[in-house]
Amino acid sequence: MKNKLIGAALALTLAFGIVSLQPVSGQLTLADTIVNTALKEYNAGHYRESLRMYKQARDMGESGKFPPAAMEIIYLGLAENLRSMGEFKEAEKVFNQAIAASESLPAAQRRNLALIYNDLSLLYQDQGRFTEAEALMKQSDGMQQGNFLATNNLARLYFVWGKADEMKPYLDKLCSQSSAS
Repeated sequence: MKNKLIGAALALTLAFGIVSLQPVSGQLTLADTIVNTALKEYNAGHYRESLRMYKQARDMGESGKFPPAAMEIIYLGLAENLRSMGEFKEAEKVFNQAIAASESLPAAQRRNLALIYNDLSLLYQDQGRFTEAEALMKQSDGMQQGNFLATNNLARLYFVWGKADEMKPYLDKLCSQSSAS
């Protein structure tokens, strides 16, 4: 259930343009098509098919077919798919590739770096690596004004971790963010 919720969050971020593959070339449009189809398969619960498609896109991109902006999204989708399937070691490796792809972009184009940090932190939380999860979630939370996802995940991390005192400021922040919007 939790993995389906994360998949739905990823779908929403794609739909609302937080994660974006704006077509700047024919190859980017191809990447966009593959990623959108893989995401549909993922959301339908067809994880193996989604994984196959993300790997196909990754292989095409690593052979030079797609620019770093597309690779950032491809790696993110692949990593999240692997995380959902419990392939934590491989997912962590791919999340780090997504970070490297994002960091290779000019700072103004790193729209997805906060989401990558957030999703990698969830991988750490899934493994009980709370200290590492906390550091990445705080980094993600500080990167974007009104980052509800990271703020919510920080509150949830502290709840799971049994740190109610640390959770309260993030719950307060969520309340103030929601009343401001």
